[in-house]
Amino acid sequence: MGLKGRTAIVTGGNRGIGKAITLTLARSGVRVMISGRDREALGYLKSLALEESSVMSKSRPYAPPL
Repeated sequence: MGLKGRTAIVTGGNRGIGKAITLTLARSGVRVMISGRDREALGYLKSLALEESSVMSKSRPYAPPL
């Protein structure tokens, strides 16, 4: 059972383990929704993930208001 075509939500995805999980899932063809506190870091992570997979092309980074 592969992950390609599935959707995942990664919280705290802009650094550390969350970042690694996001990039690994993107490489596997998973659509990833990333959330975290730093909107700029999330935007950068999105660009990295887009290099890994075209599945994320419609995603937008989300950082909740603090």
